[in-house]
Amino acid sequence: MADYSLRSGSTTLVSVKSSSNLDGVARPLTRRGEVFPTLGGGSAVQYLETTALGDIPIEWDIPRANGSQRGILQSACTGTYGDELVLVSPKYGAINVAVVPGEEGYTEEWLSPDFGYRIRVRFVRL
Repeated sequence: MADYSLRSGSTTLVSVKSSSNLDGVARPLTRRGEVFPTLGGGSAVQYLETTALGDIPIEWDIPRANGSQRGILQSACTGTYGDELVLVSPKYGAINVAVVPGEEGYTEEWLSPDFGYRIRVRFVRL
């Protein structure tokens, strides 16, 4: 567990003790694309030029967030603070990210005895 924070521009939206898949051994950024076989028996590579550089989403796991932290994170995931955010990791520093669209981008679980929330947010690197 380490202190992670989520920023919008220079404003820190939330700072929480949490973990992510960046804490372990992670694959570095890769280029996305596709390999096509050719008629001559070789292959051709077509690279995709998109804003997302990494094909592995960053999975941010917050084991216990209070109500206000939950509200800010939920608002950030719905685009209230813009489409581009900055995740500040203790190991890698500031990483420009965007929330994965749809239900897999944000999930929460209510921790009934503790009155908190376990939250998981998935990002793609920009």
